[in-house]
Amino acid sequence: MLGLIEIRDNLTDENIYLQKNNVIGYIFLNMHNDINFKLMTSVC
Repeated sequence: MLGLIEIRDNLTDENIYLQKNNVIGYIFLNMHNDINFKLMTSVC
């Protein structure tokens, strides 16, 4: 846990911003794929 805090303190604001965007984009992509999968399975 201490290691994570130290790493977080070393990150710049830009890195944190990019990480948040990557997480949001990753979740959105997974949701989008899940919706497409449900649509495909409901048609069949």
